[in-house]
Amino acid sequence: MLEELTDLYALAPVEVFPNRVLALVQRLIGSDAASYNEIEVSTGALHVLVDPKDDVYDSFTLAFATFIHEHPVIAYVESTGDGSARTISDFLSPTEFHRLALHGEFFRPLGIEDQLSTTFQVARGQRILGIALNRSGIFSESERLLLDALRPHLVIAHQNAVRYSRALSRCAADESFAADSNTAVDRLTDRQRDVLGAVSRGCTNCQVAMELGISIRTVKKHLEHIFEQLDVQTRIGAARIYLAGSQSRDQRQWWNVVGDAGHELVFAPGDH
Repeated sequence: MLEELTDLYALAPVEVFPNRVLALVQRLIGSDAASYNEIEVSTGALHVLVDPKDDVYDSFTLAFATFIHEHPVIAYVESTGDGSARTISDFLSPTEFHRLALHGEFFRPLGIEDQLSTTFQVARGQRILGIALNRSGIFSESERLLLDALRPHLVIAHQNAVRYSRALSRCAADESFAADSNTAVDRLTDRQRDVLGAVSRGCTNCQVAMELGISIRTVKKHLEHIFEQLDVQTRIGAARIYLAGSQSRDQRQWWNVVGDAGHELVFAPGDH
């Protein structure tokens, strides 16, 4: 799981977050299919992305929406606000599950006998956002614990993606800042730009060192000089300048800024 966090924490807009998360989770926990789900509790609207893409699932979406009130995990999340990893088998025996119309109309036609899911955004009475893994067999307790351990990272990565996208739309027109940033980054050495570029992708000091073939101590020393030359105090401040400068050079590249209300994007644990 720790090895997979590099991809999860790499900065990207919220539009690509679902595909990234589904691919990551399926590398960790085997399943027949996985889905990224947005459930608008207040309206009953349901948005589902299935990986691997299977048109068969589309034909049963209405059945799922019709009987979603029978889903034991969704009912639990809605009543408690607890988004921790749960399986259907945590709540129902196979016999009890088979009695549900939800099973007969949705799960059984798709060959699904258990589902492991977790949520990373719960607005009770309004919205539930999470992922679900489907399997013809039963998920183990160790797999549930693994997904539960991953959940806090999913929460942070989703918040980062949302803030990143909002910042892009809010600040893309700030041409003067982008031009100033480009000038500032041009004053850095090639190696300093390499280090800062890796940091701006969310890499830790250890990952930067491995990517560039230098020591962690050298990475830290480069960052000290970078902070001084860019007149910033944090990695995120430096990354903001680097990515804004990148947009100035390549007008449509993504770039990173401080999030809403001064909340900064969160990098992987261990680097500040």
